[in-house]
Amino acid sequence: DPVTGKDRLEGGAVRFTQLPRDVRERWARGHEKLTNLLKDCTLEDNSASHRGGAVTLQDAEAWIVNCTLRGNRAGSGEGEGEGEGGALYAEEKGHVRLFLCRLYANEASRGGAAAFRRAFGWMRNTLVYANRGQYALEWLEAEYDGDRNGHRMLINYTTVSDNHGGGIGWFGTIAREGLVTPVCIRQSIVAF
Repeated sequence: DPVTGKDRLEGGAVRFTQLPRDVRERWARGHEKLTNLLKDCTLEDNSASHRGGAVTLQDAEAWIVNCTLRGNRAGSGEGEGEGEGGALYAEEKGHVRLFLCRLYANEASRGGAAAFRRAFGWMRNTLVYANRGQYALEWLEAEYDGDRNGHRMLINYTTVSDNHGGGIGWFGTIAREGLVTPVCIRQSIVAF
């Protein structure tokens, strides 16, 4: 069953944050690394007054596999602050991987489908369609810290099309070492 109609400040349906250090250390003694997973889900018609209409990641890691994020919204709609990430928002070294997903008909002032602030990830075989925002996918403050092969997001075999605004945008890139490529796009279609 789809998760629908949730309304929160951040992460309308789901909010991932890093577990406390003592919990992570106890788990690591005998287990593999903890990773959040959303698989075969539909998150629709959720809202957040600030960020991540459906999902927010803050200093956390998540796989989102074969999911539909549809009709989600970030922002109050009353002109008080911009909403960021209509369907998805990742920040503060959040690491998100989207595979075989559909992000469509979501809305936010910045990142109609998704917004990333100092976050990493990759997107593969994903459809980003008919979202409303300045750009469908938007990188805000894409700071580079010398790892992840010099880019913040790798996009492969993905279609970004028919979004109201633009396709992909990045702003505020800060380089500590060398050249920064915030977004690497390979074998994908990006159109307005």
